[in-house]
Amino acid sequence: MANAKSGTLVASTVSTVTVSADGRGIQVVNRTQTGVIWVRLDGVDPAAAAEENFAVLGVRHFPTRTGSIEVRMISADALAYTVEGMVDVL
Repeated sequence: MANAKSGTLVASTVSTVTVSADGRGIQVVNRTQTGVIWVRLDGVDPAAAAEENFAVLGVRHFPTRTGSIEVRMISADALAYTVEGMVDVL
């Protein structure tokens, strides 16, 4: 499983990526540095400004369990993102 995945969100469409993490969490990066990427990590599709959805304006770290982490994202605009699983690369 990849430790980092990058792409561009399609406006108003949920995108899902899966990365590996070793218990130190993941980072979601809004590479466009404008707009908001809304994120959920619980298998539920995100919605803008809804309860239990997390806003990513720049870079946001999420503590997670070890293993495969499914990240679901949505935004109002086509925003570039990177999702990074924190793992040792030695």
